[in-house]
Amino acid sequence: MNGVQAVETNVLLLMLQNPNAIKLKPSTSADASSQVSLGQIYIADDDTDRLARELEINQLRSPVINKTGLTNHYVFNLKWDVSVEKVGNQFDHYPNLEELKQALADQLGLELVPTNMPIEMLVVEKVK
Repeated sequence: MNGVQAVETNVLLLMLQNPNAIKLKPSTSADASSQVSLGQIYIADDDTDRLARELEINQLRSPVINKTGLTNHYVFNLKWDVSVEKVGNQFDHYPNLEELKQALADQLGLELVPTNMPIEMLVVEKVK
């Protein structure tokens, strides 16, 4: 059966490291912009859902679920060292997972928590 199904898989939960010590900078303008490159994610005037999508699509290529509970708009300026030896992800064009996790914690007060849970995916069982 082809279609959208709940599939148990590895995911990363984007969570607040310490809810009492949020390090996110609130947005002060309505000028949304972004720049994503190797070793940097800059997003102005957007929410943590957008950050989770950028991490998922452009950095980790793995499901990232926003569990921060935050709904306000922020400025995210996340930078991490891409020159150090890769730990946690050895593939070319993928970030150094440990450096990225450390930058999220140090700069934004966020963490990526690995878990296994069902998420909806498009499943194609047989191609004719």
